[in-house]
Parts: sequence; structure tokens; C-alpha cells
Amino acid sequence: MAENNKNLIFKSEMEEALIELYMKSPAMDDKELYNFVLDKIVQLTQSSIGFFHLVSDDQKTVYLTTWNGEAMDSCKAPKIGHYPLTEAGNWVDCVRQKKPIIYNDFPNSPNQKGMPQGYVSLKRFMSIPVIEDDKVRIIFGVGNKPEDYTENDTTKIQIFANTLQNIIKQRSAQNELKEKIQELERMNKFMTGRELKMVKLKEEIEKLNKQLGKK
Repeated sequence: MAENNKNLIFKSEMEEALIELYMKSPAMDDKELYNFVLDKIVQLTQSSIGFFHLVSDDQKTVYLTTWNGEAMDSCKAPKIGHYPLTEAGNWVDCVRQKKPIIYNDFPNSPNQKGMPQGYVSLKRFMSIPVIEDDKVRIIFGVGNKPEDYTENDTTKIQIFANTLQNIIKQRSAQNELKEKIQELERMNKFMTGRELKMVKLKEEIEKLNKQLGKK
């Protein structure tokens, strides 16, 4: 019974959060959208810190995109815009392994290089990749949940992350369509202008021919 109640609560929370995402996303720019999804993921996993980062197409660079408020407030390290994957530690293992990674004992986890002095202290950590065409496009990370992260937490993030990726793809397709429409409108305007000029030129030629007595 208790397990059934947990599942019902989980389903209800996810449905409510996803409906809110779809309703609010059209009015958000990309940065606002990333922050909204990140805040929801941090909330749903009962974490205190979280990040959302993009990964370059060649899979060599992580673009440090956004952190939640508490992570930003706690971080004393200099802000940088990107990080080479070869220099990053286990916080990008989900990129290397292309699967969710959980470290519930982060201080004793392997490969902690690439965490400069001043970054948030982690007790527990989980990262999730968003994969498309066999490439990691986005990574979400959350940390310092009061208790261990589980597969339920992984599922929550994965659902939200995949939904975000779908919204990003839709926006990209819409932007491409808008650009094509604008280009066609420019071409149409150019061609229409040329046609008008040709008509006027023909009229001028006919007028001159009449003046010369050539009909």
C-alpha cells in the first residue's frame, strides 16, 4: 500500500510539473526555460544544488550553462564559460559513459579532478545525460539530497530532460522555418521588384519607339 501511494504521488508530481512546463515554456526564452526545468528537477529530487550544461557537438567541451540559486550562492570559484572534457572529473562521467551516474558517497568517489577550490561541497551527486544521435547534448546534475539518490530520482530527471530536449528541437525547427519564410519573402520582394522594373522598362521602350515613329 505504501509503495502504491508513493507511485501515485510520483505520477501526480510529474504530471503537474510537466503540464506547467508545457504551458509556460512558449513565453520563456532559452535561459528562462533552462532555469525553470533545473529548478523543477532540484525540487522533485529534493536536492539543494543543481546544474544544467550543454555539450559540444564534438563531445570535447562542456559549456557551463546555468546553476540553481543555492549552487550559485555557495560557489566561490571564478566563473568560467566552458570546460574541456579531458580535464573534468567524475561530474561528467555521465557524458563518458552515456548513462546516469549516482555517487551517494561523493567524497570517496573516484576521479574527482577538475573540481576547483571554491566549488560547492558535495555529499551526494547524480548526473543525467540527454542523448540524441548517439551524442550527449545536455547534462543535468543534482546534489546533496538529504538521503541517497535512487532510480526514481533518475527517472524524474530523465523524463524532464527528454521533455526539455523535445522543446529545444521544436524551437530549433520553428526558427529554421521562420528563417526560410523570411528568405522566401526577401526573394519574392526582389523578384517582384525586378518584374515591375521590367514592365516600366518595356513601357519606356515602347514610348521611345512611338516617338521615333516605330510601331
